[in-house]
Amino acid sequence: MTRDIMRLNRVLGELVGNTKELNEDEYYLMIFGVPSESLPWGFQLEGHHLVINYFVLGNQVAMSPTFWGSEPTSTPYGITLPTGYQNLVVLEREREQARAFIESLNPVQQHKARLDASPGILTGAGNDDANVPEAGLSGREMSASQRSLLLRMITAFVGNVHADQSRIDIERISQRIEDTWFTFTVRSDGRIFYRTVSPEVLIEFDEVPGVFSKENHVHAVVRRPNGMDYGKSLLEQHLRRHQH
Repeated sequence: MTRDIMRLNRVLGELVGNTKELNEDEYYLMIFGVPSESLPWGFQLEGHHLVINYFVLGNQVAMSPTFWGSEPTSTPYGITLPTGYQNLVVLEREREQARAFIESLNPVQQHKARLDASPGILTGAGNDDANVPEAGLSGREMSASQRSLLLRMITAFVGNVHADQSRIDIERISQRIEDTWFTFTVRSDGRIFYRTVSPEVLIEFDEVPGVFSKENHVHAVVRRPNGMDYGKSLLEQHLRRHQH
């Protein structure tokens, strides 16, 4: 998905006639520490519609916070593009799995989960300590099949890390699925916003009209509460055990 977001940024540049600023090369990699099998280190990949923070300590990994977005979310028809830029699609699986989950809710559940206020992402850049309430519909109020759909929706994001690590993360999230809250809204144009909040993961997904074009525009933020953002808790444990 990451590479396709970068390529779609070039597609956006083609759409608006500005590939100098909107292209797949305006992304920056910063490495913190020295890559090591035993000492803490990490990296950040950042650019338009993309931020990935990755922390490594031995065989432990924390990939959060992350931000994925795109406009457009797929390659439009009718424009000429270089080889490798055709048939790109990002964040469609995440959107469709959320829609499937919403459709699985009965009217009472949907009413409880639906947001009253105008939604918006609360945990974007500069909001590391945002106070996000546990609101909406809890996993305890869902059927087993609904909790399974919710976990699949979360896995679409959490599963982007290495398979061995994602299995560990998904198991922890699964164990707290009853403590996971879901809230959403469907806008008048059919675009959706949703938020999941649990002790293990926080996801916000927001579809809005295009800013630069008439194409769809999507933002998604994934955070790991309880000190896992930026690997803070892993680093704290390491520093307590080892003097530096």
